[in-house]
Amino acid sequence: MSCGSDKYSNDCVCSTLLAIADAQDKIEDDCHTGCRRSIEELKGRIKPKGFDTIPVLLTICGTPFSAVGAARHHSSHERQFNIFKSFLFRVHDVNENSCCATLELLDPIRNHFPCDESSSSNSRSSEFGPGEHESCSSSHFDFDEECCSEFNKFLTKLENSKKIVRTGIFVTVDLKDFTSVACLPAVITC
Repeated sequence: MSCGSDKYSNDCVCSTLLAIADAQDKIEDDCHTGCRRSIEELKGRIKPKGFDTIPVLLTICGTPFSAVGAARHHSSHERQFNIFKSFLFRVHDVNENSCCATLELLDPIRNHFPCDESSSSNSRSSEFGPGEHESCSSSHFDFDEECCSEFNKFLTKLENSKKIVRTGIFVTVDLKDFTSVACLPAVITC
């Protein structure tokens, strides 16, 4: 059995994400951190309550997985799409037979806006890495060359985020291709 799952599986990533999808659908303590703890928090068995998402990071042979998607921009005077790239996902659905999953891209943001239509992917741009006019050498960010990678920028952004926003952008993946899953603590998303 994998942590967070009541079923035996040779594919721990698939079974873990299946358990997360089931828990998020039901909003129902053998691990102190990680996937099992986040599932139990989401189910309300462990305080605090009110969470709706277990954010996950995935790797393929040790390399962080990212996905890109687009949301339609509804202003006729501006660009046609808002493009998002994320390393952070919400499990939407897992097919137990094929071990394919539908994942929603999550966007960690630094702003303190309320969770309403102003936070939707249609009314704002993706905020990725240092600010639009900042570079890795900016005094605001103390990055070295290695830390300038997209994943490290994303982790810095995640660490400094105030909210996690559901983008409404989905990707379908074959979970058999992944080698690890890291579950973040359960959160309330916008």
